Amino acid sequence: MIEVLPADTPAGAADLERKESALYGRLAELPSLIVAYSGGVDSAYLAYAATRVLGEKVLCITADSASYPERHRQMAIRLAGEFGFQHETIRTDEMSRPEYRANPANRCYFCKHELY
Repeated sequence: MIEVLPADTPAGAADLERKESALYGRLAELPSLIVAYSGGVDSAYLAYAATRVLGEKVLCITADSASYPERHRQMAIRLAGEFGFQHETIRTDEMSRPEYRANPANRCYFCKHELY
């Protein structure tokens, strides 16, 4: 079936709306959620969507780490305040792990392991 969009609808807008609706639907199925929130576009959007759907049942966590620039952490804190996210910062120490410091291709695994 070919979907016909109104002439003033940007190409792909309907697809984006379907994807957003699907995301909100999936989020609504969850009893609660913790978002690994860096303040970047992806995590900020997920935190926003989750907070819209689940309200106070969402907790956004930002790492306080030597590997995460202070200006990014401050931006994450500011955005969390502006959007009303429940937000906490936790101290991590992935720099103490030799596997992380070696900077291999899978270094993100070691950082995420520290966060979890």
